[in-house]
Amino acid sequence: MTFPCRCQSRSEREHGHHDHNDHSHHGPGLTTLYLETVGDTNLSDQQEGTRLDMTTGIGYYLTEKLELRTGIRFPLCHPKRFDSQFIFSAVRCF
Repeated sequence: MTFPCRCQSRSEREHGHHDHNDHSHHGPGLTTLYLETVGDTNLSDQQEGTRLDMTTGIGYYLTEKLELRTGIRFPLCHPKRFDSQFIFSAVRCF
C-alpha cells in the first residue's frame, strides 16, 4: 500500500488550474514510504496453507515519471519460502 502526496503539475503551478491532458505524476524529490502485505494459497494442495509476506521500503522520484524503490520483504508465517529478500527497482510512470 502506498500513500503518495498529491503534487501539482507544471500546468497547475504556472496557470493555477488542472490540465487533464497533463500526464505528469509527481515532482522530483518526492519520497514515499510504503508497506505491502501479500498472501497466497495453493488451492491444489491445502496442506501448504496460506503464506503471507510483508514488504516495507522507500521510493524516491528522480523525475516526474521515474521512481527508484528499495525495500525488504520478509515472511510473516510458516511455511517460509525465504528468510528475507532485498528489493531494488526502477518504476517508470506512463
